[in-house]
Amino acid sequence: MKQGLPQVDKHKVVVLTITYNQSKYIEDTLNSFAMQQTDFPFLCCVFDDASTDGEQEVLKQWVENHCNSEEVEVYDHPLTMILKAPDKNNPNCIYVIHLQKINTWGKPEKRDLLDYWIQFGEYQALCEGDDYWIDSMKLQKQVDILDSNPSLSSCWTGYISRQKGLPDKDMTIYVPNDEKIVSIYTLKDWQSCWFTKTLTSLVRIDACEEYYRKRKYFSYSRDIHQFYYLLKWGNAAYIHYSSAVYNIHESGICSMVSKSDNAVHSYNCYKELYLLERNEVLRRKYLMAINNRLKYRMKNQNSLKLLKEGLMLSNTLLEKIRIIYKYLFFL
Repeated sequence: MKQGLPQVDKHKVVVLTITYNQSKYIEDTLNSFAMQQTDFPFLCCVFDDASTDGEQEVLKQWVENHCNSEEVEVYDHPLTMILKAPDKNNPNCIYVIHLQKINTWGKPEKRDLLDYWIQFGEYQALCEGDDYWIDSMKLQKQVDILDSNPSLSSCWTGYISRQKGLPDKDMTIYVPNDEKIVSIYTLKDWQSCWFTKTLTSLVRIDACEEYYRKRKYFSYSRDIHQFYYLLKWGNAAYIHYSSAVYNIHESGICSMVSKSDNAVHSYNCYKELYLLERNEVLRRKYLMAINNRLKYRMKNQNSLKLLKEGLMLSNTLLEKIRIIYKYLFFL
C-alpha cells in the first residue's frame, strides 16, 4: 500500500462522481463509464463520502471484477483509501475510487480532493452516483465539438428523467428543424432556457478559472454558480439528443427536494451572484427567483420582505406588476 495521493498523466477528460448511500445505482454509473468509446484516455474519479449502506463494498467488488488485480494500486491518505486501475476491457477508462474514511460533506477537505484531480484534465465531466450515461459515444461527441471550437466553454445534451412508477420523461430540447443536431447557446439564452444539467455536462477546465477564483465568496453551493461563469467565459454547445438518465428517488440529494425548498435554494444562489456581479442577466434571474419564491410562501413578514426586494430590483412597470400579482394571489 502506497501513501498519499497518486500522480497521474494528463488526461483529455476527468469525470467526477460524488456518491453517498447510492449502492443501488452506482454499478449503472460505472458501467456507463466503462462503455465509453473514445480515442483518448479519461480518468473516472469516484468519491464515496463514507456511505453507510454498503456502497464501499460494492465499489471494491467492482474493482475486483472489472480490473486486473496486478494493475490495482492502493493508496492510503488520512481522509481516504484510494483504488486506482484501468478497466480491463477498456484501457482508456482509468478508475480512481476514493473510499472516504469520514464524511466530508460541506467541508473544505472535500473540495481540495476534487481540485487535486481536476488539474490532470483538459475537460471535466460530471455524473453523480445515482445517474448514468446511455450513449457509448457521449464523451467522444462532446470532446470533438469542444476540440473543434476552442471558444466554446462547454457542451451539453438532453437527458431522460426517470422516477419509479412513472413514465420516463425525455428532457431534450427539441428544435423545429430536425436536421439541426447542435445548437449554440449564450449567457443571455440562459436567462430563460435551462439547458445546463449536471449529468450531461462536459466543460473546459480553463473556462472555470474565474469560478474557482471567486467561489470563496459564495455561501451557497450549487451548479448555478459554475454554469454562470462558464457561460460568461464563452458560449455552450447543445447536442439535441438524450445521452443520460437522471434518477429521481427518495434517497436522492437533490432529486426529491420540494419545489418550495428548491425555490429558496435558487433565490439564495442568484442573489449572492447578483450582489457580486451586478449585471442584467443576473438581475433578471434574481428577479425570477423572487417571483418563484412568492408562489410557495403564505403572505407573512417574509413574503412582504420579498415583495419590497422585488420592487426595488424591478426596472419596468411590468416587472413591478408581476411581483405585486404574485404577492397578492400566490400563483
